[in-house]
Amino acid sequence: MNRFYLMKYISYQLHTIVKYYGKTGTMTDIFCGRPDFDDSPLSEAALTYCRGLYGDSSLLPIIFEVDSKLCYGWVPDCCGSFMIGPVRFPDPVLLNYRFQTDYRNQNWILDIPLCSFQDLINSVLLLYNLYHEEELEQNRLLMHCCIPKDADAAPLKFYSELVFQNQEYGRKHNPYSQEIREQYSIEQGDPALLQRSIEEDYIGELGTLSKDFLRNWKYLAVVVITLACRSAIRGGLTPEIAFSLSDSYIQKVDESSTQPHVVHLLRTAEFQYARMVQEQKARQHKKSEKNPYIEQCKYFIFSHLHEKLEVTDIAHHLCLNANYLSELFHEYEGITLKAYIQQEKTELAKNLLTYSHYTYSEIAAYLGYSSQSHFGKNFKQSTGHTPGQYRREYGSEEFL
Repeated sequence: MNRFYLMKYISYQLHTIVKYYGKTGTMTDIFCGRPDFDDSPLSEAALTYCRGLYGDSSLLPIIFEVDSKLCYGWVPDCCGSFMIGPVRFPDPVLLNYRFQTDYRNQNWILDIPLCSFQDLINSVLLLYNLYHEEELEQNRLLMHCCIPKDADAAPLKFYSELVFQNQEYGRKHNPYSQEIREQYSIEQGDPALLQRSIEEDYIGELGTLSKDFLRNWKYLAVVVITLACRSAIRGGLTPEIAFSLSDSYIQKVDESSTQPHVVHLLRTAEFQYARMVQEQKARQHKKSEKNPYIEQCKYFIFSHLHEKLEVTDIAHHLCLNANYLSELFHEYEGITLKAYIQQEKTELAKNLLTYSHYTYSEIAAYLGYSSQSHFGKNFKQSTGHTPGQYRREYGSEEFL
């Protein structure tokens, strides 16, 4: 194993120092691509700290914090140990291993490189796994370095207290049967049934996921939207479409600053899913059995709507004859494959015209049309409106 090359590689990746210590604690190798960077004010203290830790513990690597400002990685092997650092993280990370020194030179701290916590994790795992037969997985390292020892027991302890409090005060959650009816209505594409299930009256509560009022509603909204997304997929909605819609609504929930807006978003998402499943079922052929090629074909189309799509390209991707794929699609969907592609491009174009500032030429280029006029011709053929007419009539005010 070319140890010095590994040290050099990691040093350049993290812009910091990499050292190697023998079993006696004597440094035998060091590399740093920054000639003027020196961690001597802290290196001896860091070495002493690590040697103390490994007096009676397992030889797993650690990431430890010094003076609440900087971090090192310590990676033992059969003949000695690597020390990576110091580094700083742009975001706070709570580590199990830490110690304080009396060193107070703030100017030196500013010279310490910034790197992501993940980058340091990757370097530690690389060194450890190259020198050990048994692979160390990231999750185990995180459990060792970052997760408090009572982390598994704390939720169960709180659960016991919460159950007791709920029994004491007569609090209970809304019945599971109501949730089943709500998700079933989305899966069936039945907005009217969804409305009735939401209007059901119960004396229970939705649940408390956070002690902060607004954050609690945001968490509830994420749960509801996620469940609705899965129900819509079971109802036949293409997974990529369902997931993208979920991401969109959840991001808006995260940006919201009021509880009524959060509730509006989560209910709007549910009804949007129900309507999309309803439209999907209406387009489907009466045959109950599904053909896997049809689902793969739809997924390919959705993933390549920004390109010029030809039936031959899709058939080649699925390893099918183009004529056979066209006949198969028409048999199951009741619409030609070309018409379906145009339909999906039109739906995306309508969304862009309604909710974006993109120009008509930009939308045409994004959807793979040869020109703006070609886009306009196809759009009018599908909707009866020119792109300009559609945007003036349906465009959201903030984008007009």
